[in-house]
Amino acid sequence: LAEATRPNLVRLGGSSAYNSAGVEQVKSYNSTGKDIQKGGLSIPSLSSDHSSGPGVARYVIPILQKVMLLVQLVVIHVLFIRMWVMQDLERRSPKMLGNFIQMLLYVVYIAYLVLTSLQLKYDVHVIRGGLALTRNTDLLTSLSLKAYGAIPFVEELRVLADWTVTKTSLDFFMWMKLEDAHQNLAITARDMLVRRMIPRAGPRPSYEKVLQGGCLLLLLLGLIVGPIMFFSTLNPSLKENTVTAVTLKAELFINNPQTGEKSSVLYSAGQSKLSALDEESVPDPSDTDGFEVTFPQLAESYWLITQSLRQQMSNISQQEYSSTSIKISATFDLVAGDSTTAVKATGVLSETTLVGNESTALQAILGTPTAASSGASESVTIVNGFKQTVNINSNNQLTVDSAGTNLTLTLEGAEVGELALPYWAVRCSGASPTMTIYTEKVAPSLGTSSSSESSGIGGSGVLAIYFTVVYTIGRVLRLVFQDSSKRMIYEELPDTTLLLDLCNGIYIARIQGFLEMEYKLYYQLVQIYRSPELLLDVSRSPDYHFMPNGPNDEEMALVPKKPPGTGPGARKASTAEAANNRAARGGRSMGRSGSSGSNRGMGLRRSRQAGTLQL
Repeated sequence: LAEATRPNLVRLGGSSAYNSAGVEQVKSYNSTGKDIQKGGLSIPSLSSDHSSGPGVARYVIPILQKVMLLVQLVVIHVLFIRMWVMQDLERRSPKMLGNFIQMLLYVVYIAYLVLTSLQLKYDVHVIRGGLALTRNTDLLTSLSLKAYGAIPFVEELRVLADWTVTKTSLDFFMWMKLEDAHQNLAITARDMLVRRMIPRAGPRPSYEKVLQGGCLLLLLLGLIVGPIMFFSTLNPSLKENTVTAVTLKAELFINNPQTGEKSSVLYSAGQSKLSALDEESVPDPSDTDGFEVTFPQLAESYWLITQSLRQQMSNISQQEYSSTSIKISATFDLVAGDSTTAVKATGVLSETTLVGNESTALQAILGTPTAASSGASESVTIVNGFKQTVNINSNNQLTVDSAGTNLTLTLEGAEVGELALPYWAVRCSGASPTMTIYTEKVAPSLGTSSSSESSGIGGSGVLAIYFTVVYTIGRVLRLVFQDSSKRMIYEELPDTTLLLDLCNGIYIARIQGFLEMEYKLYYQLVQIYRSPELLLDVSRSPDYHFMPNGPNDEEMALVPKKPPGTGPGARKASTAEAANNRAARGGRSMGRSGSSGSNRGMGLRRSRQAGTLQL
C-alpha cells in the first residue's frame, strides 16, 4: 500500500511499474499472502486477504461506480425539472433562474458529479489522509494548525463525526491517538524546517530575540500589570462619575429595650441646585470631579403621622433606658461616562443621640400636636450634624469629613383651609444646606450592570477577576513548557517523512476498505513509538544540524566526501555506506549494552537516496 502512494518510499520487493498519473503501483505481491518479515519489523503486504479477488475488484467496483453516478445524474435532473415546471403551472414555461437557491444547488451538485467523473476517468486515488492542515509546512499552514488545535471542541467534534460514519477497525481512542500523532508530526516537521534555516551552532538572530523574547516579556508584564492599571487612576481612559441627583433625608429613631424601636421620616427633599465645579476648585482634576449641591429648606412632603404614634413616641422617649437619635443620610445618583443608566450610592452623614435640652425639645414637639397649627415652631439643633464635604470613590463608597456644621430641624405648619398640616424645615446657620461632592473617576466598565445599588465592579470583584485571569493564563503558559522534557522523544524528530507516510498509509487503507491493512499499519506505528531505538533510527536525518558532533568531528568523519566529478551512482553508494557505518555503530553499542540482535532487533538502516529499508 505504501508503494502505491509514494515512489521513493519503502520498496518491499517485487516488480513495479508506473501508471499514467505517475504513481508507482505494486504489480506483484507476496504469493503466500503473509506479511513480509524483515528482522524484528513486520511490514504488512497487500494480499488476497483484503478483497475477494483482483478480478472482482477490477471489474465490479468500476461498474458500480459508473451506475451510481448515472443514477444520481438522472435523479437530480428529474427532481429539478419537476420543481421548475411546478413554479409556473398555468403557462407551462419552466425557468431555471426562477429560484436562485435551487439554481445554486443544481450548479454545485452538477460540479460535484463532473469532478467525480473526471476522478473515475483518470483513476485518481487519494495518496494522503488526515487533516488538510498537516500536508504543508509553510508558516501560514503551521499557524493555522496550531490555532485549530487551540479551539475547544472543534477537533473532538470532527474526529467523533468521522469515526461515527466511517467503516474502520480502530476504536475511537485509537483513532484519536492516530490523529494526535499525525498532527504532532506535522508540527515537528515545521519545527525541524525552521531549525535548518539557522547555521549549526550559530547564535540566534536578533529578530528572534525581539519577536519571541521581547514580545513575550511585554505580554507577561501586560497581563500582570495591565488589569491593575485598567482599574486604577493610571488608566488614561478614565470616565467622569457625574452626580445627577441628590436626596437629603432626616429620620427620627426612638428605641427602648422593652418596647422596641419607633421611627419616622422627618425631612426628605431632593436638591434645589446642582452644578459642577471648575478645575481650579477641584484638588486633583486628573482623577476627580467636583460638584456643588444645595438643598431646599422645606421638606417636599408633610409630616403626616397619627396622633397615636406621636403620643407613643413621646411616651417612649421619656421612659428609662430610652434613647432618641436623628440620622442624616444622603442618596446620590451617579452616571459613569456615556452610560445612560444611573446607579445609587447611599451613605450616612451623621447619627446623633439627643440629650439634654435637645431631647426635651423633641419630647415637647411630639407631645404638643397643636404647636404647628397655632403658628408656633419648635426646633431641634444637631451639633455637627451636616457634613459639607463628601467624597465618593470609584466603587461608589462614601467618606465624609469629620468637620461639619450645625443642622437645625424645625417643625412648622401650613394652613390648608381649616386644616393645619405640619412639615419640617432644615437650616444651617439660617440658610439652606450646601454640600460639596468630589467623585473619583471610574475605569471603563466591562459590562452594563442592571443593579441599582452598585456601579461596575466592586473592589472585591476586581481582585477576583484579576487573580482568576492572571492565574488561568499563568497555568496555560506553564502547561506549554511543563514536562517538555518528557515529550522530547516525540518532538525532537529530525526527519518525520517515514512516520508521516505510515500515517497516510493508515488513512489510505481505511479509505480503500482494507481494514486488516489499516489495523496492521496502526500497530506498526505503535511498535515504532514504543521503541525509542527504532524511533531514533526511522527519524534519523543525514543533516548534521541534528547530530551532536559537527562535520569536522569524529562522527562526521565516517561520512564519505563527494570527490570531484562523482556521478549519481557514486552519491548513492556513498550515502548507503554512511548509513551502514551508522548502523554498525548502533549494533556495536547495542551489543555492548547486552541486547540480543536476534531477539530485540538490530536497528534500522535506511538510505533515502537508494530507496531501501533494511532491518
